[in-house]
Amino acid sequence: MHPFPTPTPRRAPARTGRWAVPVAAVLLLAGCADPGPGGSGRTGAAPGPSSSAPVPTATAPADGRWGSYGGRAEACAAVADHVLTLSVLPSSLSVTGRVEDVQQVEDQVADLVEAAPEELVADLARIQLTVDSYGEDLAAGQSATAAPDGPRARFDRRALEDSLGSLRRWLADACADDGG
Repeated sequence: MHPFPTPTPRRAPARTGRWAVPVAAVLLLAGCADPGPGGSGRTGAAPGPSSSAPVPTATAPADGRWGSYGGRAEACAAVADHVLTLSVLPSSLSVTGRVEDVQQVEDQVADLVEAAPEELVADLARIQLTVDSYGEDLAAGQSATAAPDGPRARFDRRALEDSLGSLRRWLADACADDGG
């Protein structure tokens, strides 16, 4: 008899587990935004959002205090949903290293810019530019001429957080019970 128990054989980890996070990230990114009824006209556009946030009532460029949304309540609910979704972008984009996914997110943020209340257009445009810059860095890193040990593309979290801070302040000011 041995002083130590016989080890039990270890099972190999399930192969499906390693795909769960990237698939979840892509699904999250696919639900980042919805252009609303009628769509944006882009082929291969992502399906609508996974949440129940209101979508713009018009597909024309935003105008007026609430943008393309029907009113204060609709704009506030949608912007709050978008802030939540956009806040997880760095984590989601780091999981999926595909330029196509980043481009899709950029297109969806462009739809948010078009629908946004006027006060938020500049901040959402900065988020779009941040996503675009990350996509360009990612594409450059994946090109055949890039050195395999070169710097990895990094999402500018600080720029995103600065813009999200402005969106949160707008929510606090415009959507408070005594506002609007």
